[in-house]
Amino acid sequence: HPVIFRNQPGAIDAGKVVPEFIYMWQPQLEKASTTGRHVPTYGTSITAPTTVKNLSTGSADGTITGAEFDTDGYFVFDGTDDHIDIDPVVSLSTTSGFTVCAWLKMTGLQSSTTWNYFIQDADGVNPVFESGIYNNNNYSFAWKDNSVGVQVSTVLTQNQWHLICFGVNSSAGLPFIYRDGIYAGGSSTAFNSGNFPIAHIMGRSNTSNNLGGQCGEVQAYNMELSAAQVLAHFNATRGKYGV
Repeated sequence: HPVIFRNQPGAIDAGKVVPEFIYMWQPQLEKASTTGRHVPTYGTSITAPTTVKNLSTGSADGTITGAEFDTDGYFVFDGTDDHIDIDPVVSLSTTSGFTVCAWLKMTGLQSSTTWNYFIQDADGVNPVFESGIYNNNNYSFAWKDNSVGVQVSTVLTQNQWHLICFGVNSSAGLPFIYRDGIYAGGSSTAFNSGNFPIAHIMGRSNTSNNLGGQCGEVQAYNMELSAAQVLAHFNATRGKYGV
């Protein structure tokens, strides 16, 4: 099962090759006069959303801080204080394994010379999971357990949408990362066992070290997706991003 922040319900079917979601967040538009590439809208005016609704379980909605919503169905984050808060905190466990997937587009280099967080472990106790881009001179998306110093990464292309999927398996706690449905790397050294609490998306708070760029949707599953499931996920959603 998964967790998802996304901008349109029902797009992932793929013959149920991809499991159902635990959480599913969607921006809510009141009215619109056009049909966006990602989000169908109707009416005469558009009201930008202030929340992303969890369409799966009815809890753990997201509150938007600063990010601009594009009616094509994605958010633009400034990399300074823009982020989305999730309440209550969503917690994934290495015991069952987990996978987090996100459609991301980096339109420029980041601002921080340290971490620019996509998601930072919310409790700060071991294991300390971190994801995002480290430093302001590259486009390498990294997934790391800072408590053991192990990370896997894949390089994103500027101004291009990518589906990034990362997580750990349940059998040995080994990290993995996929880009655009294809396995991009892993490690034979395990992450420490524990929880991955998610309180923010595209950052850690409204203070600093937030990831800048565009984010279309985020899914989080409390299981390791197989290579076939990741590929099915990519193929089921890629059309929305012109990939």
